[in-house]
Amino acid sequence: MTNGHATPSELTASSRSAVDRLWTARRKLRTRRWAGWLVLLVEIYLLATCWRSLAEQGGRWLAYFGSLAVVLGWYYGLPLGLGNLFMKVAARVQPGGDRWRIGKYSEAELRELVDQATGDLPPRMRRWKVCIADAREVAAWTWLNVFRPAATGTKTIVLTSGSLYYLERDELKAVLLHEIAHHWPAHRLGAIGGWPLADTTWHALAFWAYSLTGSAELAVVSFTLLRWTALAMAAGFAGSLTRDIEHLCDGFAAQRVGSLPVINALLKLAEDEELSEVVLVWVAREMRYDRELAVDDLVLALAEARPYGRIFHENLFRHAAEVAKVLRAGRSPTKNKGKRRRENAELKAFIDRRRTRPRRRIRWRRFDRDGAGVLTAAEVTQLCEALVAHPDHVLAASQDEFEPTTHPSCRERVLLVHQAYPVDASR
Repeated sequence: MTNGHATPSELTASSRSAVDRLWTARRKLRTRRWAGWLVLLVEIYLLATCWRSLAEQGGRWLAYFGSLAVVLGWYYGLPLGLGNLFMKVAARVQPGGDRWRIGKYSEAELRELVDQATGDLPPRMRRWKVCIADAREVAAWTWLNVFRPAATGTKTIVLTSGSLYYLERDELKAVLLHEIAHHWPAHRLGAIGGWPLADTTWHALAFWAYSLTGSAELAVVSFTLLRWTALAMAAGFAGSLTRDIEHLCDGFAAQRVGSLPVINALLKLAEDEELSEVVLVWVAREMRYDRELAVDDLVLALAEARPYGRIFHENLFRHAAEVAKVLRAGRSPTKNKGKRRRENAELKAFIDRRRTRPRRRIRWRRFDRDGAGVLTAAEVTQLCEALVAHPDHVLAASQDEFEPTTHPSCRERVLLVHQAYPVDASR
């Protein structure tokens, strides 16, 4: 390095390393896909054995299927139903017409954007339902088939209305392509059944234990131990797997629209997440003596009080005060007014987690010379050079950036996309 910046040769070596990393992720997924099919065969064998034993005893099928319905309903039916119930759909993209406008986009413009994003994909990857969730944060997600992730047919992508206010056209297309990539067969394990079949297997083994001993308590304990042992064994493996998939989906989008829109979208999503957390911590300090509040209450109040788009970031603490006002409305005042008031332990822990984080970071808007809110190719190159020169600095001071779980950190994603698909810095 010279003068704290990465040299072109270092960036070239990084580009080769990034491409190798993506290929390694694809190979790991392929290997794990075969492992998934092996697990499927084992599950089928165990189910067949338990069912044969159950058939020999007779008279227990009703109890078996009733308890199985309770298990699958609790772990899969109930969360899906609650998700559909609480997700307020503001609009849907229909095959024709122009019935609504949200933020920067009308229905016809968004439908055209989806058609452009999927135009060069195979026919089975062009059938999409696009819903707009009534939520002001910047986010997007997709639903996969729980029994067969790579199943064909119509698939759903959900965009928040906040995304339509904040993201530019090419950035929104990058987000759409990232979510589409989650359905790409090469990015999924592809084994039929998944966790629902695994839970069916654990339930069959537990019911088999019940049929032998007549102890319902033993059956419940057996199922619980089997399920949580499997979850513990898969936790590290799944975390690494999902992070690899996120990188592959970023690469899928960068191949089709270029790395620049992908990077700008990632920076905006990370910024929105960070500043939302800043507001939540500020409100937590204001409300720390209200012992009945939980962090989830703060999140819900922020969703109600914050405005759309960049205005949220420009008036951060005014909106924090609005969140506190929403929380105080309709609540009885705290009775302990003296000096010995006790702090809310959950809110205190939430505040302390942020206070104890490292302060070293790189603010991407420092590289936005013209204040347009979008980095050019040259500015992205300068940002990535600074990231390479300061490996201990983060891009966003948020919980998910410091302790990434299912998604890699924004810093890691931006660097990998830029290195694997370099932008033309002369533009």
